[in-house]
Amino acid sequence: MENGSQKAENGRLANQVLCAVLVVISVCALAAFLHFNSQTRKTVQAERENYVSEIAGQLTRNIENLQRAYSREVSEDAEMLLANSPKTPEELRRLYSDRENAKHFLVTAAGQVTDISGKMYTLSDEFFPTKIQNADEGKVVMTYTTVNLTTDYLLFGKRFEPVTIGGTTYVAWAVGVTSDQFRNNMTISLFSGLGAGYLISQDGSIVIKPNDSSMVFSGYNLFSALAAGGVSAGQLAQIEDKITARESGSTTISVNGLNWLISFKSTEFDGDFIVVAVPLSLTAAETYSSMSLTVVFAFVFVAALAGVMGLILLSSFRRRREEDRRAAATDAQTSFLSKMSHDIRTPLNAVTGMLQLAGDPNHSRAEVDGFVAKASESADYLLELVNGMLDLQKISSGKMEVAREPFSMRELLGDVGSMYAPVLEGKGLKFRTAGAEDFSGGYIGDSVKIKQILVNLLSNASKFTPRGGEVSLTADRTGLDSGRDEVRITVTDTGIGMSEDFQRRLFRPFEQEKTSYTSGYVGTGLGLNIVKNLSELMGGSVSVKSAPGAGSSFTVKLPLERGGPAAETVRSAAADSPAPFARQRILLAEDNAINQQIAVLLMRERLNLEVDAVDDGQKAVEKLAGSRPGDYAAVILDVRMPVMDGLQAARAIRALDRPDAGTIPILALSANTFAEDVRQSLNAGMNAHLAKPIDIGELSAALHKYIG
Repeated sequence: MENGSQKAENGRLANQVLCAVLVVISVCALAAFLHFNSQTRKTVQAERENYVSEIAGQLTRNIENLQRAYSREVSEDAEMLLANSPKTPEELRRLYSDRENAKHFLVTAAGQVTDISGKMYTLSDEFFPTKIQNADEGKVVMTYTTVNLTTDYLLFGKRFEPVTIGGTTYVAWAVGVTSDQFRNNMTISLFSGLGAGYLISQDGSIVIKPNDSSMVFSGYNLFSALAAGGVSAGQLAQIEDKITARESGSTTISVNGLNWLISFKSTEFDGDFIVVAVPLSLTAAETYSSMSLTVVFAFVFVAALAGVMGLILLSSFRRRREEDRRAAATDAQTSFLSKMSHDIRTPLNAVTGMLQLAGDPNHSRAEVDGFVAKASESADYLLELVNGMLDLQKISSGKMEVAREPFSMRELLGDVGSMYAPVLEGKGLKFRTAGAEDFSGGYIGDSVKIKQILVNLLSNASKFTPRGGEVSLTADRTGLDSGRDEVRITVTDTGIGMSEDFQRRLFRPFEQEKTSYTSGYVGTGLGLNIVKNLSELMGGSVSVKSAPGAGSSFTVKLPLERGGPAAETVRSAAADSPAPFARQRILLAEDNAINQQIAVLLMRERLNLEVDAVDDGQKAVEKLAGSRPGDYAAVILDVRMPVMDGLQAARAIRALDRPDAGTIPILALSANTFAEDVRQSLNAGMNAHLAKPIDIGELSAALHKYIG
């Protein structure tokens, strides 16, 4: 024992020493990383500034080369004019007939501007002719102007000795280049469209800017754009002072929360500057290399440190957690499969057993009817279980959607009460409702889910309340704000009640209390879990008060927006019972032979309809196409079928060239009832989506809605 304690103590001491060493290594590595990162930042900053300055220089050289080229062209054209001395406009046009790269102008002694054909032009810069005539001899003058209020030009002009052509005296020659032509040759869009070059005047007016309208410094004045982006007045004044003094340089400023490097350089033309703007968050190849090296270093450091500590200090804990997780997952899967197997096999055994007994010819008609009724009850229970599982799956996967539709709470409570009153009274229970009359206005919400909550609670109460007991459904409301109410609905019973221990877990799936009181009651164990999930999905809650032998009271609280329809008179059950049909003909497509036979017999015997049945969508389309308009009152399509499924068949029917192709009612019949499945059916051109197994009441109501 002492040896074991000593080993444990030595192990703890070794772990402490190792941790201390790791701490020292971590501190040293962190210090080295911070130093390296600081040096890298300096390198990055220097490289960014150098790179942007190089780009600005290149851009400036591009502009200067273009300006020199057009300056030479102006000088050469002027010299050619003087050398050839044309006397008429025709001679002038022939002299310059090969000049197509630019627009050519002449300036008269009176300051008017014409082209070589003599056509007069108006410039937005009305002082340009004067600037040319007043310029030093041999100097080329440049301006950015609009010609005849339509086209923007960069004009390069030079004066010469007066020349008279066709009776008009000219004193200067000018070459005009469209701004787009100039922009395409001198503008560079940098760094994924964020950095760019600009040509501005001394007052900040943007003369040439990139073609991309999404550039950060948009507008007509660079100084105004910087001010709008949050640049301080002091920084802006420094930039303006340098440009006014025609000084070149660069500065770092913050625009809209992003640091920019602004480089500016003067040109040989008075008042014009080249400005290049680049965001400092971007860099060139060497910068990316430096930053990548920093990231790699940090990653390797953290990964190595985490790996060493994890291997030494956490390996045993990981192993234990993994074993516990696997065991818990296995137990949960085994428990789930066990519960599902039991809950499915129990009603399934009852269905098969009762049908076997019903098939025995030794039993009387009354006994056979009893067997069939019990088989039907077990089938309903099995359907309830499957529907519950589907609801839980939709909720857990996030596919359950909450509708926002107007409805009447008074009518909803009345419908639920009318539906459950005969059920409860048939079991020998008293049923009382109260509070519906207090709901005079309407609400916006999901009435279907609220009804599902109440049906689950009333179903639960009916199962666990013995004969002679009482079940009540009450409702009231409290204003939350100017547009919402908190609606409280309570379902109370005088049944067997629940223990405090079970109440802490009763909202979990498959939970059922096992006591001598509950041994005679059958349920899926899903209803209350669905109630809780639906309540929370709509922003509400559910609570319970209960005690063994003292009944249970479930209260659902839902915040609902006011604004639905006013309450209407609750319809009676008899009013909802559809009248039989007048032997209208229905076209049914169902690939399963048994399901097809059931559907045909139900519609013929229960609804008084004639039915033509086929086993795939293609045959349904062909049969309808071969019939006369009006032969079929409606089409019912199973969604999943071979050859052509129901969705394809519905689209094909709607595309038929016949008068009733767009109006004949088409109903989908499917075991898939998710919201997405319903949308697919409606988008395919169907009028309604019905769930399997067939509910004859729902089918009758849908057919009455569309064919009368």
